Amino acid sequence: ITEDSDAAPAPDYIETAIRRSTLLDPQGAADCAQFFAQRLSFPSVPVKIKTLSLLTRVLNEGGPFMTLHMMTHGLAAIQATCSFTCAPDPKYGDKPMKMVQANAQSVLAILQTANTKKLQKAGEKALMAQDKERARKKLEARQKNKKKKKKKKDAAAADGEVVDEVQII
Repeated sequence: ITEDSDAAPAPDYIETAIRRSTLLDPQGAADCAQFFAQRLSFPSVPVKIKTLSLLTRVLNEGGPFMTLHMMTHGLAAIQATCSFTCAPDPKYGDKPMKMVQANAQSVLAILQTANTKKLQKAGEKALMAQDKERARKKLEARQKNKKKKKKKKDAAAADGEVVDEVQII
């Protein structure tokens, strides 16, 4: 996701995929939170900057599960990143280190200002909406199957075939 180079940040399609996987899927959010926490433990400054940047966008635009799981699985990694130190860059001095620390502080602020109860309620509401949508689709599929069977039965009856073991004349 975030390579160890000064190249551009993660492509938009990766951010979109992460946002989708964390929006309504508690397990996907937990997996992503653990992944982000692991990425923050890398000593590489570019990896930390890209990870924090992506994490900020996902937290701001993703679902409540991501924030809840980052509070659980990623808080320690983010707090440690707030005090990250490294040797000065030959070209940029201590600017990259300060950038990592500032980005980590921003992520920490997002997590600290999040209302856990509201997030849990929003998560429950999202899951209920997801369950309703699944039930609606299941009902739709069942109704579609009934229509197909009726259509097939009617077509067979029109041809004078045996339908349900009764010959239609």
